[in-house]
Amino acid sequence: MEIPDESMVTTMDRLPCANMPCRIIVISLSILVTGLGFTMFLVGSLLIWSDSMIENYVSEELESLLKFTGLHNNVQAKRLLLTTLLNYTAPFGSILFWHGIFIVSTCTLGLYGAIVRSRFILFTFSSIMFAKLFVISIMIVAFHVNPNSVVGIYYEMAWSAVRGYRSMVSADADSLVVSLIMPMLKCCGVQNGEDFKGSPNFERKLVHGAGVTTISTPLPCCKLRKSYEPIYRSCPKEFDERNSNYKTGCWPILEKQIQAVYAKMSYAVIFTTLCELGLASLAIYLSVTLG
Repeated sequence: MEIPDESMVTTMDRLPCANMPCRIIVISLSILVTGLGFTMFLVGSLLIWSDSMIENYVSEELESLLKFTGLHNNVQAKRLLLTTLLNYTAPFGSILFWHGIFIVSTCTLGLYGAIVRSRFILFTFSSIMFAKLFVISIMIVAFHVNPNSVVGIYYEMAWSAVRGYRSMVSADADSLVVSLIMPMLKCCGVQNGEDFKGSPNFERKLVHGAGVTTISTPLPCCKLRKSYEPIYRSCPKEFDERNSNYKTGCWPILEKQIQAVYAKMSYAVIFTTLCELGLASLAIYLSVTLG
């Protein structure tokens, strides 16, 4: 009986994975992860640039606010408000956008390497993947250990809006955002209504009908109907827990929502990272066994 040459046995042992199963798995996983990356890229793009998406999300509250303040025909005010809201969603979008671009770019490289059977490309792809996985792992752990380091930017943005507030009928960015967000979240100020005492531009003379009322806190801190009319007539002349949200700060509510969104995003990144880990491992194995 003829004994096969040792080199032939080695080649035959590595051909099944190199030529068929491993290549098919690497190609399939590359396509799958590329699709996930493209989805992240698309969602990120919407959060950064799509004011129409933001408008659809807050359409009812937006129209009620503009109608109540007499700004419903002011196209510039509406556009300014939507653009300002995008500043709040852009940090979320930027993470998804750039992460998606990186995934699509690297997985396209891996896909090409598997198709053309290039050891160099597959090894380069795997090296990039493992380096990226290391960095992403550190970032995810850092976020879950200290989420405030990530959400702190929103705290500063909230304070900036409160300090810049003028009045409910003012068409500036800070006034529009504060007037929209506080009734939506049923809150007042960053920590409470006292925060507006430090707002230098706050107009404390409120024209209501034929009269003028001096107020210490903005009207949006009152408990409002969907039409933005105060539920209780005593507000905004007087603020208490019954007729207003004076003691309920917006930041604790916003902080929970922001951390929840970042947590969901981190889970999505973890899922894609696990897919990339499997893909990188297979690509390394394929680059070694490729005949």
